This record gives sequence, C-alpha cells and structure tokens, in this order.
Amino acid sequence: MDHHASTLIIGDMLHIFRNILKDRGLDGFLIPKNDRFMQESTSPCEERLKYMTGFSGSAGMALITQENAYLFVDGRYTIAAKQEAPHYHIQDLSIQSIIDCIHDGAIIGFDPWVHTIDQIEKLSKYTHVHIHAVQDNPVDIIWRNRPVMESLPFLDHSIHYAGEDFKNKIERVQQLMNTDFLFITHPDCVSWLLNIRSNHVPYSPIVQSFALLPKEGMPLLMTKHYYEGIKDIQLVHENDLKNLTGSISLSPSAPHQCLDIFKHMDIQIKPDIVTQLKSIKNSVELKGATSCHQREGDILKDFLRIIKKDYKHYTEWSASELLSKMRGTIDLYQGPSFETISAINDNGAIIHYRPSKNHDRPLCDGLYLIDSGGQYLDGTTDVTRTLALGEVTNPFHKTVYTAILKGMIDLSYAIFPKGTTGSYIDILARRYLFELGLDYPHGTGHGVGSYLNVHEGPQSVSKYSNVPLEEGMLLSNEPGYYKEGDFGIRIENMMRVVAKGEFLGFETLTKVPFDRDLIDDNLLSTDHCQFINEYGYV
Repeated sequence: MDHHASTLIIGDMLHIFRNILKDRGLDGFLIPKNDRFMQESTSPCEERLKYMTGFSGSAGMALITQENAYLFVDGRYTIAAKQEAPHYHIQDLSIQSIIDCIHDGAIIGFDPWVHTIDQIEKLSKYTHVHIHAVQDNPVDIIWRNRPVMESLPFLDHSIHYAGEDFKNKIERVQQLMNTDFLFITHPDCVSWLLNIRSNHVPYSPIVQSFALLPKEGMPLLMTKHYYEGIKDIQLVHENDLKNLTGSISLSPSAPHQCLDIFKHMDIQIKPDIVTQLKSIKNSVELKGATSCHQREGDILKDFLRIIKKDYKHYTEWSASELLSKMRGTIDLYQGPSFETISAINDNGAIIHYRPSKNHDRPLCDGLYLIDSGGQYLDGTTDVTRTLALGEVTNPFHKTVYTAILKGMIDLSYAIFPKGTTGSYIDILARRYLFELGLDYPHGTGHGVGSYLNVHEGPQSVSKYSNVPLEEGMLLSNEPGYYKEGDFGIRIENMMRVVAKGEFLGFETLTKVPFDRDLIDDNLLSTDHCQFINEYGYV
C-alpha cells in the first residue's frame, strides 16, 4: 500500500485525529496540499494532505471537523478526488466554500508554516470563525512510518544555460527594493536568482530553501538540506532572523509564520520582485526553450506513431514508461517535469489521471490522452496530444477534437496590445467549444520555467488572469473537453510571447504532429489548415 495508508485506514485516522483536536480545544483543522515552500512539488515527508485523505492531486485543502471531513479541490481534480478520498465530502476549492463548512463560533486550527499570509488574512475576515495557529501539526503526531527527508546537495546551474550571472540578478533585484531586506520564500525564485538547482523534490530542480536578501551585499540561505557552500553564499538560521532590524518585504504567499518571525521589524507585504523578473526569459533561456522543444519533438513524433500503430501491445503504464525511456535518449535530459498523464477513454476525463503498475489499463480502441514533459538543462517542456486508437466510430469525438484544435490555433495566432492580460484572450481558445455548449474546468495556459517548475507564475491565460503578458514570457496553450465516464480530449503546445510591431503575439515552440483521424476538414478555415500542415500528422 502507499505510505498514506500504510498503517492506519483513513477512517481510523480521522477518529484519532478528532480526539487530538478535542484535547486541544479545536473544532476543526485545515490541511493544505503544500509544505512551507508553497510549491506543487513536495517531499514525500511533507505530503500531509495525501496521508490524511488519499488524494494525490497537486492542489487541494482538507478541513476536518468533529462532525465532518471535507476535501476542497479545483475543477481539474473533482473526479479523481471522489475516487481517492471516499471518506471526504468533495467541495470547490475557494475561501467561501471553506467558510460555508464551518459553523458559527468554531475554533479552527492551522499550521502557520504551511498556510500563506494571504490565505489566513482572507479567512480571518469572517468574524464568526476563530482561526488559531498551531505550532505542532497534529498530522505529524499521528503519522506513522513517515518518510525521512533525504538531505541532498545544492548544484550550480551554469551561466551557459542561465544566460545571466547571479550577481547581476541580485543587483537588479536590489535596485528595485525599497526595504532593508527581502525575504524570498519561493524556492523557484531562490533557484533562479542564485543560478542553483537540486534534486530536493521530484520533477522540479528547485532548491528547498528560503533566502534573505539585504539591500546591499550577498543573500543568506535558510535550509534544512546539506549545504557545503556554493558561490560564497552563507547560511542563516531562524533564530538569527530575530536579530534583524529595519524593514523587510514579504510576499502575500509567504508562510504565515513569517509574520511572527519578523514581528519586531517593519513588515511590508507586497508581490515578490523576483517572481516577475524570473517570468521574463533572457535570450539564452529563450534559445534553450526553443532547442529543447525541437529535440523533444522528433522523439514524441516517433512515440505517437508507435502507439498509433501498435497500441494493443501497450497499457497506460507501459506506454508512459516507453515515452520516459525514449526521452532519456535526448541530449541534456534530466528527468520528467511532472508525472506523466497516460489515459485511455474514460480515464482521460480525469484531468490529472496518472497510471501506475498497480493501477493500469490496457490500451484499446477509443481516445488516448498523453500529457508529459521533460526537464532539460536548457529548458522545461509540457505537451499534450490525444490520439484515436482504432477506427473513429463516434463523430462527436471528431467534432470536439476539431473545436479544441481550432481554439488552440486561434490563440496561437492572437495579436494583442501591450498590457493585455490572459483573461482578455482566454475566450479565443474556448470559442468553438462554447458554440457547442461545452467548456473545460481549468485555465487555458500556465507559465513555464527555464529548467524550473513546469507551472510558473505570475502569467497565465485563464478567465481570471490579471497579469499583463510581456515579451519573453513562456506559456502553455491547452484547451480541452472532459466527459465524465466517457472520454477526455486535450491538446497542448508551448508558446513564447514575442513582439508583433507595437503589439504582442505568440510563437509556438512545440513541434509535435496532430492526429489526422480526429480532424473534421469541413470545420477548418484556411488559417487553421495552414497551421496544421506545418505540424504534419501522426
């Protein structure tokens, strides 16, 4: 069994957990997916939400009260959560949904290290609920056979791939600072700023470390991992932070515990400077992004042709293993950028479905969705294709696939003024689905790092994005449609934001063909045909 259920079944854990809450005078407790670094990728020893619920998704929150257990997830995980967490009531992931599940006067505990300043501030606005910080997380108390964190070294990331010396990055950040210190709590920001990487967590080479950056001088690292010194950067311990004086800048997404650590200082809450700088890639990073997608394209073409032809010889798991093996032959490959989604038919409707050796299905006639990515020293990739295996017998599949493909192409061709946010162009990808009365429950595009996180902010293309797109940003373009219990279709390319005269537009980086059997030519315009022909067919 998985570690989250190795010694106690979840029903028994809930009983024990509620007794601990009762002893502490708590009516409930919040358990988020993330650890103190607020990233999608976490160490196995920090997977508290998975341990308590069985839910394996990358985003979610549990609320355990004396009467009920709730699991809050976004639209990507609704189906998976119902399957993985049967002891929990599945709810929409939002502050309002959480509040609606708490009775008046309730005292709700939270671990201030794994909740952000912004989260707790929003919850605290509801005066009928009392939010109480708990220093020793009760999940840790009942977690038997908890994995031990492996202490791993920090690695230098060559300027050959980073494109800018770390000292120059530090100076750029310091020029934008208007406080005495900046406390950087996002590991991808620390990794980018100092040109360092690691194997601290699966799928992303981020270092699990905070960084304290003074207005002048070199930063200090705060980490639990093995550190023997790199780039003449020294360590700082939590107790040392209490001796600081002056003003300090914290991100709204920093751990709430930081408010206590720096309570003796002038705290200013403002967006992280480094996040914005990191999102705009330099010429070397953009060249690397283009190159790794080109190298990967040839391998993915071969993989899709193998599956299309010989699918009856594969399962979801063995197909994903084949792709992993083929990617391993690509120059500069370091590993996958996330756990591969390999899904046949109704499993494709589970947006982040992942097969395993013990949870697998043979490939068969129908629709096969494969969403995968790679980490390369010169970039990070993320690509999705949907294939028809066998004869296409349902015309609705072709209609939906073509609508999704057209929407993706229209977004690829978009030209827009500077200052445009992703929310203004999101409709381009959904337009043809809307005409069919259909939609998808996720954003259209996310930012992507440069040999960093495959999901990167602040930029995105979604109904709610409020960040202006800028030249040099990288984004995915991935509309889809999911019919529960039947099938899922998604097509995903990677794009870079480029100048189009005084305006902006996109250049597509992904070089992977589409499935000819799923395209209805009668629904295509000349522009659509031109785009598709440049890619070719499986």
